[in-house]
Amino acid sequence: MEKPSLVDLAKALVNDEFFYHIHPVVSLETGTIIGGECLLRWRDETGSIHYPGEFIPLAEESGFIVDIGRAMLPKLAAHLRELNSSFPEFFLTVNISQPELESNRFVEDFVSAIQDAGANLANIRVEITERVFFPGYEKTQLAVQRLSDLGVQMLLDDFGVGYSSVEYLSQLPLVALKVAFELVNSIHEQVYNFKVMRHLIGLGHQLGLYIIAEGIESEEGLTLLASSGCTEVQGFLFGKPLPFDEFLRQVQEGRRIWTGYPFGLDYLAQFDHIDLRRDLIREVLVLHTRHDEETRQRSLARLPNIDAHSCLFGKWYYGAGRLRLTNAENYKALGVAHEDFHESCHRLLEAANEGQPLQVLIAIISELSEQSREVMSLA
Repeated sequence: MEKPSLVDLAKALVNDEFFYHIHPVVSLETGTIIGGECLLRWRDETGSIHYPGEFIPLAEESGFIVDIGRAMLPKLAAHLRELNSSFPEFFLTVNISQPELESNRFVEDFVSAIQDAGANLANIRVEITERVFFPGYEKTQLAVQRLSDLGVQMLLDDFGVGYSSVEYLSQLPLVALKVAFELVNSIHEQVYNFKVMRHLIGLGHQLGLYIIAEGIESEEGLTLLASSGCTEVQGFLFGKPLPFDEFLRQVQEGRRIWTGYPFGLDYLAQFDHIDLRRDLIREVLVLHTRHDEETRQRSLARLPNIDAHSCLFGKWYYGAGRLRLTNAENYKALGVAHEDFHESCHRLLEAANEGQPLQVLIAIISELSEQSREVMSLA
């Protein structure tokens, strides 16, 4: 087929020629498939399959992408329902364009399609691009916020290229950053790009965001990502996008796609622990000086999460840490040390808020530091 026209796209829509291939997403914590990305395909009347680059630009430019996206919602919902009938925690990701987000009743139609099919909105991930953040797209931003409020997970696609800005990360309710293929696919060849990737992973981790790397095509690149603390990956190294039935069969096999260990998560967890101790001590000392109320409120807002289960180190301990700490006694000992450390964190913050003398705070800080060394020796 020559370059498609709008007539071709309209005909394809009427003839139900659009469908999804699913690209598996692999967790580097478990080495298994945990979900998949829905990639749009078009099989024309001759049986030839066309990929997004051949027709999506025209569809978006003309606005016809809105009609295609709306027509694909029942298929998305049906795939998710079937996947979750056996694997209730698995997710599907779908790309939603800016014209779709700005279209009338998009949020209502999207939510209705998923819920009417009996599928779980919380297991849908929507990928958006940085265009959503540009001035003049307030309607789009509102749609993103509404989807998030209803439980849909929002991902920022192609992070690390284009006009990507850290400022964007605080403007919308994101749960994950998807690092651009162009960057991921070059980290094993270009040291600079690897350093950029490593710092992007660290940034996302500190912000509590999942980091997804797409475009994994080499074992070397995968090793670099695992050593940096990346949590999820997808790419031809694990296989090409599959028809849904084949994807589902692969999921049902339940085998580990990757048998390595994400030791980068261990390093991030240790840094998280050190960061928490530093940040808590800093803010406690600010609170102790009894600055004006505005300063105190800013200090309280900067306080780290000192809950033993939901702090970043705690999430590692109850997650990936279980995979590495196979000795039950060592694992339990680390858990006890971690709990003791957090108990002292609470005592330190309470003492600061009560206006206890500096000597009291220093004594608790010394105890906290000793407990921290115990945690680090066991981690």
